[in-house]
Amino acid sequence: KHGRHQAVLGSDYYRSRYIRWEDAWVVNATERAEENWSVYLNDTIKWGDAAITPGIRYDSLSIADSRTSPSLGVTYMLNDANLLRLHVARGFRKPAVGLKNMDAIDIFAGLTPSSALESEKVWTYQLGLESVAMEYFRTKLTLFRHDAEDTWDNDRLGYWINEGDITRQGFELEIETIPFYDLSVVANYTYVHNDFDYGADHGSTCAGNLIVKYDDNKSLHAYLAGTYIWWNGELSTATGDHDNMIWDATVNKTIYAHNGFSADLFANVHNLFNGSHYTDTAGLGYNLNAKRWVEGGLKLHF
Repeated sequence: KHGRHQAVLGSDYYRSRYIRWEDAWVVNATERAEENWSVYLNDTIKWGDAAITPGIRYDSLSIADSRTSPSLGVTYMLNDANLLRLHVARGFRKPAVGLKNMDAIDIFAGLTPSSALESEKVWTYQLGLESVAMEYFRTKLTLFRHDAEDTWDNDRLGYWINEGDITRQGFELEIETIPFYDLSVVANYTYVHNDFDYGADHGSTCAGNLIVKYDDNKSLHAYLAGTYIWWNGELSTATGDHDNMIWDATVNKTIYAHNGFSADLFANVHNLFNGSHYTDTAGLGYNLNAKRWVEGGLKLHF
């Protein structure tokens, strides 16, 4: 921190090795490796009711071209109840090793890997408003647009290639109630429309969440959350099942706290009502979502 500035400098490093699952028990099986590193710098500059955050990130990728990604974020307090947000950024999605460097007999989703495959590149734009103007509600509205270049598809010979461009645009809306007897409710909805400049299906996707939260701000926190997603276009196949809302439940109870040390018991139930939510079984059943499962334990904070 210095004056109006608050800067962040950081770096990431990632390395992994892969073999085909069929060769997991084969001695001296052929391996493919991946090694990536990055460095990034952001600076938040406060200026009256505004904050400006320019950023830059460099990624060195072992299996694809290196990428430089700039970004710019701006927030502005319109008044005591409304905050305006603007964000523009350049990003990418690198190809997985299995799409690019595995042996020709290693088929991913029925397609053949291609050593020429490169990253998808994306410009993203967001404009948002956060408001507490309504007495009992907090609201957030975000408009967004993603322009993706060199997106992945397959050619007539079945090889992965960088095919063309996709534009995705839509909005997100979220409403949250203020706590009433420690209870609050959050509802949000996202709509995305997809435009392809090649032969893929156009269409829209929508998703929603409904969350009931309890927090006594002392020792007990719990929530019940339902999620629904509708995949349109070719993903909404006859063998899919995506008419159900999937519910999760969580309870967290602090049982000890003293001098900066605390211990919490927690329990999570995933897919509480054992619902089905998947796009396509492909006749094989391996795309099914997980059935109900439970986890629990002890969290220590110090």
